[in-house]
Order: sequence, then structure tokens, then C-alpha cells
Amino acid sequence: MDERASRALDSKIDHYLGMRRYAKVIELAKEGLADDPGQARYYFYLGVCFYSLERYREAQDHLQEALVLGYDKEAVFEWLGDVYTKTKRWVEAERAYLDALGDNPESARVHASYAMLLRETGHHDKADQLMRKALELDPEDDYVVRSHYMFALTKDSRLQQIHSLERLIQVSGDQIAIEVHLGLDALYRDRLTEARDHFRQAFLLDPTNKELAALLEELDWGRHPILIPLRLVEKIGGPMVVYVVGLGAMLGTRALGWEQATIVLLVLYFSYLIYSWTAKPLAKLLTRIRG
Repeated sequence: MDERASRALDSKIDHYLGMRRYAKVIELAKEGLADDPGQARYYFYLGVCFYSLERYREAQDHLQEALVLGYDKEAVFEWLGDVYTKTKRWVEAERAYLDALGDNPESARVHASYAMLLRETGHHDKADQLMRKALELDPEDDYVVRSHYMFALTKDSRLQQIHSLERLIQVSGDQIAIEVHLGLDALYRDRLTEARDHFRQAFLLDPTNKELAALLEELDWGRHPILIPLRLVEKIGGPMVVYVVGLGAMLGTRALGWEQATIVLLVLYFSYLIYSWTAKPLAKLLTRIRG
């Protein structure tokens, strides 16, 4: 393959990777290997795509071949770490991420991936530190932004919904894939109005899609003014911060003998609890009534 053809093939691969059209990338990478069997980057592309399609054994084999052929160590070890994480090989996953950081200690993406591993294995404090470091190193990186969003949704029902939309990109037509991809990117960055516009366009192209319909409904009620206090709480660290600070303040005022202040704080505290339990159902109800 001459240099011009090689650049053209790489451009196509980058385009379809950006759209998460992994089956197409596999086809193109195999074309590249048919012409140049020793080209490490095509093995790497195959490894990434097989991982994304949940074919982890094939992903591992191709990534290891890319490493043998001299492909970028940081990138290969990061993806191998992801493969091992998905297959619950925790020790191998940690070793791979540490190898990647050994090659580049300032990699925001590896910090984010390592954080996801530690959250998965129950090491929450260290996971939080690594995710904060990832955001500090590169707060605009697409993968870091996505990982941070997923990190926050570890135990949230929306996580499965997001995974369903990501799979939709792989099997839908180009225009739907583009709109969903742009919508997810905006969602990860907390640009909810922009996200809704893209998902609405995708839904108009595929009005039978249940995942898109459910997400649009959630985005509609999720923007309701009644939820503004909840969104502010999320920005300062989540409900746990309010619970801890509230209890600490009540115990402190009581210890100081400030009985009236304790009563006021107690009323405010339980008012917040009632609000936090009822705000989302109420926002859903009001949105449906409004139509």
C-alpha cells in the first residue's frame, strides 16, 4: 500500500472509530493487514474494536500482537487494562494500568481507567483521587469526560440506558449514529439542552426507539425548575455532603447549648430529606401533566 492509500485508509478508520462503527473499522483494518501484515496500528485498531464489541479474547490477542510489533506502550497497556477489567482479572488489570502510567505518568486517560477499576473493586477513596487527578490533567479529554460521567452513574439506573444508546450507534444508520454520538458527548459534559436537541433529532429518524424515548422523557423532567436545588447539591458533592454537614451542624449546636439553632437546623434538615425524596417523582408528574 502506498503512502497516499495508507493515509486514506487511516482517515476512514478514524472517521468510523469516532462514530463507534466498529464492524466497519474491523473490515478496514483487515484490509490494511492484508496489504501490510506487520503493521502494528491495524492490530491495535482491531483490539480496540473487538473490545468495544465485547469480544475480549480477540481484543487481547490483537493488542498483544500490536505490543510485540512496537505499537505505543501506553495505549496498548491501557486497553489491555480495560480488557482485564471487563473479564474481572483485577490483578492483571492493575498491572497493565501501572505499566501504562510507567510509560506516561501524566496520562489523564489511564488515570480515569484506573479509577474505574478501583471503583469496581471497592477502593472508593483511591478511585476518587485518581478520577480527580484525571480531570486535573485534562478536563476536556472526551474519554476522561465520559469516564467521569460513568463514574458518577456506577449505581444509577441510567447507566444501562447509556450503554444501550452507545450500542445503538454501532447498528444504526449514519445520521442517527452521528446525532446519538453528539448527544452523548453533550450529556457527558452536562450540556443538557444541547444533548436533548441531538437525541430529539435521532428520535425523529427512529421514532420507535425506546431508549431514545426514555432518555428524552428523563431530560424533559430532569430540567424542571423544581429540581434546581438537587442539581446544586450534586455540584457541591452530592447528598452525602448535605447529610454529613447537616448532622455535624446539629450535633455542634447542641453541644454548644444552642437549642433554638438546633431546632431550626433539625427542621431544615428533615425538610431537605422530604424534598429530596419527593422532588423527582413530582417533577415527572408535573412534566406529564404539562404534556
